[in-house]
Amino acid sequence: MDAIAELEPEKRYIILETGCKAGNMWIKVENPASEEHVKREHREGHGYGRKILETIAKHDGVFKTKFVDGVYEASIIVEAEEAVETT
Repeated sequence: MDAIAELEPEKRYIILETGCKAGNMWIKVENPASEEHVKREHREGHGYGRKILETIAKHDGVFKTKFVDGVYEASIIVEAEEAVETT
């Protein structure tokens, strides 16, 4: 939320995707951000979404981030017992 608040209103969005496949659950969050924002040091009120995903991934999961062409993406994959397949 912090990253998109700095952008012009017409450029703001957040995409949240979730699913289960092959016994794994995945969550992906994507939003636009400036390069300056992504490189900024941590400060109060910043990065809560990332922290939540990192915490979930600590339970037999994988956490990844990437920043390409002004879009920041954070994703996790965790083992899901009795997962229901979705597409």
